[in-house]
Amino acid sequence: MVDVQQEVGGSQAAPAGVSVPQVADTEIQASGAGTPASQPPVQASQPPEVDNAAKTGLKEVDDAIIKIRNAVRYVRSSPSRMQSFLKCVEEEKIKCKSRVCLDVETRWNSTYHMLVVAEKYEKAFDKLECEDIRYSSYFGGAEEEVAEQADVISKQNEMFGSTRGRGRKRQKLIGPPSCEDWKNARCLVEFLWLFYNATLKFSGTQHVTSNYFFHELVAVQQGILDMTKSSDHMLSGMAFRMLGKFSKYWVQVDNLNPLLHIAVVLDPRYKLRYVEHCMEIIYDAVVAANFAKDLESKFLELYAFYLKENKESLPATDAGSSSTSFNPQDFSKVDPAKALRMKFAKSTTSSVTSGGKSEAQRYLADVGEPESEDFDILMWWKVHSTKYPIIAKMARDVLAVPISTVASESTFSTSGRVLDPYRSSLSPKTVEALICCQDWLRSSPKPIEPENDDHESVEVAAAFGETNLGK
Repeated sequence: MVDVQQEVGGSQAAPAGVSVPQVADTEIQASGAGTPASQPPVQASQPPEVDNAAKTGLKEVDDAIIKIRNAVRYVRSSPSRMQSFLKCVEEEKIKCKSRVCLDVETRWNSTYHMLVVAEKYEKAFDKLECEDIRYSSYFGGAEEEVAEQADVISKQNEMFGSTRGRGRKRQKLIGPPSCEDWKNARCLVEFLWLFYNATLKFSGTQHVTSNYFFHELVAVQQGILDMTKSSDHMLSGMAFRMLGKFSKYWVQVDNLNPLLHIAVVLDPRYKLRYVEHCMEIIYDAVVAANFAKDLESKFLELYAFYLKENKESLPATDAGSSSTSFNPQDFSKVDPAKALRMKFAKSTTSSVTSGGKSEAQRYLADVGEPESEDFDILMWWKVHSTKYPIIAKMARDVLAVPISTVASESTFSTSGRVLDPYRSSLSPKTVEALICCQDWLRSSPKPIEPENDDHESVEVAAAFGETNLGK
């Protein structure tokens, strides 16, 4: 995790980046209601909104996904079948650097990877159906094979006294995918891109994530709303159903986690005005104004707590120091959350009167930093820790909170997983030593690679460059 405490330059320790000084037992749940003023929020739960909504989308086109998965499984089941498939790819002149890959059925992002690549090879799969008789017979005669496997598993479980697999249904291996299935898959890919893009931001390990949670959730909701207006009935219907699932977490304003909004306020580019701007988009001006007023009150309460705890160690404050300049950049391609922030930047005034008396009021009143892709929020707070000493300590603790929890063996790995099917008997001390050493030796950011049971890399990056997923 990013060492926010060291970057900001705070003097007090924040254990694991989630505790404020001298308040170790205080926690904030997914619902922020009922948080005492004397006990500021210090811990955020892992967000379920994106994950649940994405899984709901998969259920909408379950048959299409199964058919495509079966087609991919056939191609990857033997070298001769792969060779026949590659011949069809060559004849159809399909230029794609990514290979078809099987998903892990229990992980929606893995299914998304599979669909992103597979839909590029639609013509090759269609040609394979015409030229390879084994491909058609694979689906037509697979019912007995699946039934036999189910019977074997059931008998094995009975031998060992297990109830797992008992009553297992004999399912036919459906497929091959039709034109309608490929169309549904493309709709799903377009839809899941919103959620996949958000999860990449949430699971970042080399940068602060808490200040981006609110941005991404608003962007996802707006993306779903836009898709409800689509002329494609399949896409719009899916969007309406997923919106209901997603809105389940947004209906009650009072239940929203205040710490996630305070993290946005602690971003000098947005502050309180951006939260109010987004709430106007989600609800209306009246609700947004009341929410902003309540959030400002919570922010000032948290500031008062930190002021009381750090009153004796306050350095001399340079109230007149100038703000560090970050040059804005023009972006040719922006994701939904970035577009939302840029729109807000254009709507804000170029100057704000800083008439606040306290440090917190002065911070909220000062003009925000311009939007910039290379803006370093930790460096900004390190530079401005003398101008805003108390708020810098708040930022040190709040920005250290990770938005998403991921497996440590994936987070800290520099060359694949620490634990895998071939190396799963290491002692806890050995695993801890490997993870820590790899983290210390890592000198440059490296994205977390998706786990794949057959240990073959899922080459999705190239596919992103060839498909307009965000249209």
